[in-house]
Amino acid sequence: MARAKNTARKSAGRPSDAPRTGRKRPAGSIERMYTAYTSGDPVPRAKGRRYRPGTVALKEIRRYQKSTDLLIRKLPFARVVCAVNRLCGELLDRLWAALAVDGNTVPAGGDRG
Repeated sequence: MARAKNTARKSAGRPSDAPRTGRKRPAGSIERMYTAYTSGDPVPRAKGRRYRPGTVALKEIRRYQKSTDLLIRKLPFARVVCAVNRLCGELLDRLWAALAVDGNTVPAGGDRG
């Protein structure tokens, strides 16, 4: 059996001559909106944008993936690498060359050419 096409119906929304009803505001908010501020009064700041959960995190991930600058300075990173090496390889006491520690920043997300 063939399906019949549905025709579009007109919506039964408000008529064009009906008054618009917006969001209701608290009683004192309208007076506060239109009061003039003097030069000594602090100007009220608008509330910041409220993003959905995870949106800001994704934006930060994209930002840090684009950048090639190091997130941790070189010397503190070298200290952490040496400390982890000491914890993992207690039997082997290794000395680290400066280039070897700098080479570790590449897998950690530092210089991506």
